[in-house]
Amino acid sequence: MSNHLYCSTLDTQIGILGIAVNERKELVCIDFLPDNFSPEDYATKLNKHYSTAVQISDEHCTEVVDQLNRYFEGSLTEYTLPLHLEGTEFQITVWRTLAKVPYGATVSYGELAVMAGYPGASRAVGTAMKHNPIPLVIPCHRVIKAGKIAGNFGGGRITKKTLLTLEGVTDVQFDLCD
Repeated sequence: MSNHLYCSTLDTQIGILGIAVNERKELVCIDFLPDNFSPEDYATKLNKHYSTAVQISDEHCTEVVDQLNRYFEGSLTEYTLPLHLEGTEFQITVWRTLAKVPYGATVSYGELAVMAGYPGASRAVGTAMKHNPIPLVIPCHRVIKAGKIAGNFGGGRITKKTLLTLEGVTDVQFDLCD
């Protein structure tokens, strides 16, 4: 991890997002935050998680905020942000593969496992999605269960449905229980 993180928050139609970048302005994480979370609360959370100095800085996060705003407006379909990924070799391979799934498309856990070069590892892919540090940009909301069933999402089912609807995906089933 870097020596310093810079963070900002962004109020969106899916709630408040926390954004952190390193000194090279590489995106480190995006977090779904509670409504009452302040930028100071988020900086404290990041400091505890990453054990590094954290500074609130809208300036350092400008490009991330701009691209997220354009995504939510419907004018951005592919992110061009530099990413700083930390995880196992498997996780990073799966995340990089998922980042290539286009806007408006979905992929099942099994299909993503095959695409990443790990056929038969659909459960491990699910675990990698659970640990995705950069949701939206690494679009784990586009990963669904076989049979076009929504499945879980760290931001919650309503958020997953909102994101897929924003992208024009209408053929995914959102059951109350899986």
